[in-house]
Amino acid sequence: MNKLIVILFLSGLLFTTKSTAQSASIDKVISFNFKNLKAIQEDGIVKGYYFFYTIDKISKDESLYGLCIYDNNLKQTHYKEITKSNKIKLLDAKFNNDHFCFHFFDLNEKNYEFVIYNSELIEKGKFFLPIPKEIAEGMNDAAAMGYGNMFTQTHTVVSLSENGFGVYGYGFSSRKFEFTGYNNTGTEIWNATTGITDKKMYELLTFVGATNEFIIFDARFYKNMRKPDEGERSLIFFDTKSGKQTQKIAISNLKNTVSFNDLIITPEGYLLLGEYYNKETKQSGIALVNVLKNGIISSESYISLKEDAAKIIKDEKQFKLIEDKSVIIQKTLQLNNNKIFVIGELYDKKNIYDIVIYEIQNNILTNVFFMSKQKTNISSYINTVNGTAAVGMMLKMGLANNSDYCYTSLNSDKSGFTTVYCNYEKENNSGDYIIGTSSYTKNGNIVNDQVKLNTKPTNFTVLPAKPGYIAVFEYFKKEKRINIKFEKLNT
Repeated sequence: MNKLIVILFLSGLLFTTKSTAQSASIDKVISFNFKNLKAIQEDGIVKGYYFFYTIDKISKDESLYGLCIYDNNLKQTHYKEITKSNKIKLLDAKFNNDHFCFHFFDLNEKNYEFVIYNSELIEKGKFFLPIPKEIAEGMNDAAAMGYGNMFTQTHTVVSLSENGFGVYGYGFSSRKFEFTGYNNTGTEIWNATTGITDKKMYELLTFVGATNEFIIFDARFYKNMRKPDEGERSLIFFDTKSGKQTQKIAISNLKNTVSFNDLIITPEGYLLLGEYYNKETKQSGIALVNVLKNGIISSESYISLKEDAAKIIKDEKQFKLIEDKSVIIQKTLQLNNNKIFVIGELYDKKNIYDIVIYEIQNNILTNVFFMSKQKTNISSYINTVNGTAAVGMMLKMGLANNSDYCYTSLNSDKSGFTTVYCNYEKENNSGDYIIGTSSYTKNGNIVNDQVKLNTKPTNFTVLPAKPGYIAVFEYFKKEKRINIKFEKLNT
């Protein structure tokens, strides 16, 4: 009998999976976290999904976990059972078009455990990163208090194309940035640093983007801990195969304070996208910085989220909303017509409001689209924060789990996109949860749609799916059951 069939048969003794071409159901799910459910994508195209959850508690120290893979028609293709400590948490997982790397935090062992599987869930290797006892216990306490990933994760996994995986973070002893590459068997293949050896020099590196050839970080170097903006700043490119720095571009003299969160390769070089803040005008907004291949900054453009938007928005209620609220940028993207779109979320100290989509062409704001929705109350612990700027920082860092924005997916030919949000508070009239979508079509129109969940799940989330659909994952706590289904969009 085929080995995979045997595994699936034996797993049926522990739980039941029912599936069709457009839906699936997993029974006897003891516990899980929606962080442990992700879409598997290759070049932006959804190929399937993976799901990690607890099947049963074996003893006071160990539990039995299930790891499933589904294709993009929601048919289960692979399943694996894993016995691990009750004190282990899955923090993240990456897919490099060939292998998976699962990033676990083990409180008992005081380490990070990285396990690599091939696409058929056969283990190919693993490696570990020891964590000092006081840091590990602090991470666990912060996670138990609900502070999100930023307070429970010191290192991050990134895909190195099909070559393997990289892990970056700050060395617990060196206090310097370290970036280590591993092949698909978990063997270390290179180790990289910024090259700065001055122990009095602080360094702060933020991931900006990645291609098949290199990983890009926004690096700041400064000696006054309270004034990082007064130091040096560069874009550093690390080669995915060797870990060597291939390019270092100085960007210290930008006109405004800018935080980059995306990079687009252009024929001339690179287009950096991010958020800016002007200390004199107190305005914030979208930054677009073009850098040539030789490292010269060829242009800087700054679009105010309020002043420039006021010239475009005709509806007084919409203008009043955007004038009174703050905006957090969730996604930036560029289509094949060279138009750039920025998806933002309006918020204040207490609530999250509409999704706003900014359209930019030739560095000029040309349109503003609103996804009108029911407001969502921000977690009570955030309401105690003094100031919307701090609230925005906490939302951006992922400290609030109820941000309404879900994701934005590009069409395969980059001619359009779909933005998805969820209202995690039930609709006032029907008592249903609402999933809203906004799709930009090839002819330049925005089509809005809504999906109502009348199934009353305990919790739910939405992930990208094949074109024209969204994938909805519903958890029913009393039944210990997960429902997975596709919903067709009006696009």
